[in-house]
Amino acid sequence: MVKVTLSKREHEVLAYLAAGFTQQEIGEKLGLSKSTISGYCQRAAAKLGARTYVQAVVRAVQTGQVSTKLDGLLSVRDAVKAEARKADARRRLIK
Repeated sequence: MVKVTLSKREHEVLAYLAAGFTQQEIGEKLGLSKSTISGYCQRAAAKLGARTYVQAVVRAVQTGQVSTKLDGLLSVRDAVKAEARKADARRRLIK
């Protein structure tokens, strides 16, 4: 898989998606509209050759562009919130 160059903002948005945040929450965190966040997602997905945002996150992680460890990007409160979201998602999958 070829490594592409993502903008700083595209990288940041994909990292927040990887942490389980919604586009609305990312927009609120970064002070941007949901449609602006969607635009960053679309551009990142196109650069990565992905058809969905999930696929874009997976490809960004596979190429080392986004870490599953979001040190420095999230505050402690945000990290706890992200972990709670992951636990909720796992519970929904089990049902």
